[in-house]
Amino acid sequence: MNVYKPGQFKNLADHVTGQPNWFILGGPANGDEAQCAVKTWPGVKVLACEPIVELRLWQLNENAWPAQAKLLPYALWSSEGKMPMRKRSLDDNPGSSSLMLDRPGELIEVETTTLDRLDFTFGPFDKAALWLDIEGAEHAALLGTEGLLERGAIRWLNLEFIERL
Repeated sequence: MNVYKPGQFKNLADHVTGQPNWFILGGPANGDEAQCAVKTWPGVKVLACEPIVELRLWQLNENAWPAQAKLLPYALWSSEGKMPMRKRSLDDNPGSSSLMLDRPGELIEVETTTLDRLDFTFGPFDKAALWLDIEGAEHAALLGTEGLLERGAIRWLNLEFIERL
Protein backbone atom coordinates (compact mmCIF):
# COMPACT_ATOMS: atom_id res chain seq x y z
CA MET A 1 0.00 0.00 0.00
CA ASN A 2 1.20 3.48 -0.81
CA VAL A 3 0.43 6.88 0.67
CA TYR A 4 -2.73 8.35 -0.85
CA LYS A 5 -1.91 11.67 -2.54
CA PRO A 6 1.50 12.29 -0.91
CA GLY A 7 1.98 15.87 0.15
CA GLN A 8 -1.70 16.89 0.08
CA PHE A 9 -1.06 18.32 3.55
CA LYS A 10 0.23 21.41 1.75
CA ASN A 11 -3.45 22.29 1.04
CA LEU A 12 -3.79 23.22 4.72
CA ALA A 13 -0.23 24.18 5.65
CA ASP A 14 -0.08 26.95 3.05
CA HIS A 15 -2.92 28.74 4.86
CA VAL A 16 -1.73 28.42 8.45
CA THR A 17 0.01 31.42 9.93
CA GLY A 18 2.20 30.74 12.92
CA GLN A 19 2.17 27.29 14.44
CA PRO A 20 -0.83 25.35 15.74
CA ASN A 21 -0.60 23.79 19.19
CA TRP A 22 -2.69 20.82 17.99
CA PHE A 23 -3.20 18.97 14.72
CA ILE A 24 -6.37 16.88 14.91
CA LEU A 25 -6.84 14.41 12.09
CA GLY A 26 -9.98 12.52 11.25
CA GLY A 27 -9.29 9.59 8.97
CA PRO A 28 -5.54 9.21 8.38
CA ALA A 29 -6.27 5.97 6.45
CA ASN A 30 -3.28 5.62 4.12
CA GLY A 31 -2.31 9.29 4.13
CA ASP A 32 0.72 11.15 5.46
CA GLU A 33 -0.85 14.25 7.03
CA ALA A 34 0.29 13.46 10.60
CA GLN A 35 3.83 12.84 9.41
CA CYS A 36 3.84 16.12 7.46
CA ALA A 37 2.37 18.04 10.42
CA VAL A 38 5.19 17.11 12.80
CA LYS A 39 7.79 18.00 10.16
CA THR A 40 6.14 21.31 9.33
CA TRP A 41 5.29 22.31 12.91
CA PRO A 42 7.89 20.92 15.34
CA GLY A 43 6.31 20.42 18.76
CA VAL A 44 2.72 20.24 17.49
CA LYS A 45 0.56 17.73 19.39
CA VAL A 46 -1.10 15.26 17.01
CA LEU A 47 -4.28 13.32 17.72
CA ALA A 48 -5.88 11.17 15.04
CA CYS A 49 -8.88 8.84 14.80
CA GLU A 50 -8.88 5.82 12.47
CA PRO A 51 -11.49 3.11 13.08
CA ILE A 52 -9.98 0.51 10.70
CA VAL A 53 -7.54 -1.76 12.57
CA GLU A 54 -5.49 -2.63 9.49
CA LEU A 55 -4.98 1.03 8.62
CA ARG A 56 -3.88 1.89 12.17
CA LEU A 57 -1.38 -0.98 12.06
CA TRP A 58 -0.11 0.13 8.66
CA GLN A 59 0.36 3.70 9.89
CA LEU A 60 2.17 2.53 13.04
CA ASN A 61 4.34 -0.16 11.46
CA GLU A 62 4.92 0.85 7.85
CA ASN A 63 4.23 4.55 7.40
CA ALA A 64 6.53 6.15 10.01
CA TRP A 65 3.72 7.26 12.32
CA PRO A 66 5.13 9.99 14.61
CA ALA A 67 6.08 8.51 17.99
CA GLN A 68 4.47 11.34 19.97
CA ALA A 69 1.18 11.24 18.01
CA LYS A 70 -1.94 9.56 19.38
CA LEU A 71 -3.77 7.23 16.96
CA LEU A 72 -7.17 6.29 18.38
CA PRO A 73 -9.56 3.52 17.23
CA TYR A 74 -12.67 5.65 16.68
CA ALA A 75 -14.81 7.02 13.90
CA LEU A 76 -15.63 10.69 14.42
CA TRP A 77 -19.36 11.33 14.66
CA SER A 78 -21.96 13.54 16.34
CA SER A 79 -22.29 11.18 19.32
CA GLU A 80 -20.53 8.38 21.16
CA GLY A 81 -21.60 4.81 20.48
CA LYS A 82 -21.28 2.09 17.87
CA MET A 83 -22.18 2.20 14.19
CA PRO A 84 -21.97 0.02 11.12
CA MET A 85 -19.29 0.97 8.60
CA ARG A 86 -18.25 -0.23 5.15
CA LYS A 87 -14.59 -1.29 5.16
CA ARG A 88 -12.67 -1.39 1.91
CA SER A 89 -9.88 -3.88 1.42
CA LEU A 90 -6.25 -2.82 1.77
CA ASP A 91 -5.69 -3.94 -1.82
CA ASP A 92 -8.66 -1.95 -3.11
CA ASN A 93 -9.00 1.63 -1.85
CA PRO A 94 -8.74 1.53 1.95
CA GLY A 95 -9.14 5.26 2.33
CA SER A 96 -12.67 5.02 0.96
CA SER A 97 -14.02 2.98 3.88
CA SER A 98 -17.16 4.83 4.94
CA LEU A 99 -20.03 5.21 7.38
CA MET A 100 -22.22 5.66 4.28
CA LEU A 101 -23.69 2.19 4.02
CA ASP A 102 -24.62 2.48 0.34
CA ARG A 103 -20.91 2.34 -0.52
CA PRO A 104 -19.11 -0.94 -1.24
CA GLY A 105 -17.12 -2.92 1.30
CA GLU A 106 -17.37 -5.38 4.16
CA LEU A 107 -19.88 -4.39 6.85
CA ILE A 108 -18.19 -3.98 10.24
CA GLU A 109 -19.09 -2.26 13.52
CA VAL A 110 -16.96 0.62 14.82
CA GLU A 111 -16.92 2.77 17.92
CA THR A 112 -17.73 6.44 17.46
CA THR A 113 -16.72 9.48 19.46
CA THR A 114 -16.98 13.24 19.20
CA LEU A 115 -14.27 15.83 18.92
CA ASP A 116 -15.71 17.51 22.01
CA ARG A 117 -15.24 14.23 23.96
CA LEU A 118 -11.65 13.97 22.72
CA ASP A 119 -11.07 17.57 23.82
CA PHE A 120 -12.33 16.69 27.29
CA THR A 121 -10.24 13.48 27.45
CA PHE A 122 -6.97 14.52 25.81
CA GLY A 123 -7.08 18.32 25.66
CA PRO A 124 -7.93 20.95 26.15
CA PHE A 125 -7.35 21.62 22.47
CA ASP A 126 -6.37 25.17 21.64
CA LYS A 127 -5.03 26.87 18.56
CA ALA A 128 -5.90 23.69 16.66
CA ALA A 129 -5.77 22.75 13.00
CA LEU A 130 -8.45 20.19 12.10
CA TRP A 131 -8.27 17.91 9.05
CA LEU A 132 -11.37 15.84 8.29
CA ASP A 133 -11.31 13.34 5.43
CA ILE A 134 -13.83 10.83 6.73
CA GLU A 135 -15.72 9.77 3.63
CA GLY A 136 -19.13 11.30 4.12
CA ALA A 137 -19.16 11.70 7.90
CA GLU A 138 -17.72 15.22 7.97
CA HIS A 139 -21.03 16.95 8.73
CA ALA A 140 -21.80 14.54 11.59
CA ALA A 141 -18.29 15.00 12.99
CA LEU A 142 -18.70 18.78 12.94
CA LEU A 143 -21.96 18.42 14.90
CA GLY A 144 -19.83 16.77 17.61
CA THR A 145 -17.46 19.75 17.63
CA GLU A 146 -19.85 22.38 18.95
CA GLY A 147 -17.92 23.16 22.14
CA LEU A 148 -14.59 23.48 20.35
CA LEU A 149 -16.06 25.74 17.71
CA GLU A 150 -17.90 27.91 20.24
CA ARG A 151 -14.73 28.65 22.18
CA GLY A 152 -12.63 29.22 19.05
CA ALA A 153 -10.23 26.34 19.71
CA ILE A 154 -10.17 25.36 16.04
CA ARG A 155 -8.40 28.04 14.03
CA TRP A 156 -7.84 26.18 10.76
CA LEU A 157 -9.96 23.55 9.05
CA ASN A 158 -9.39 21.35 6.04
CA LEU A 159 -12.67 19.67 5.23
CA GLU A 160 -12.98 17.16 2.43
CA PHE A 161 -16.46 16.24 1.35
CA ILE A 162 -18.37 14.01 -1.02
CA GLU A 163 -21.00 15.67 -3.15
CA ARG A 164 -24.26 13.77 -3.04
CA LEU A 165 -27.49 14.35 -4.91
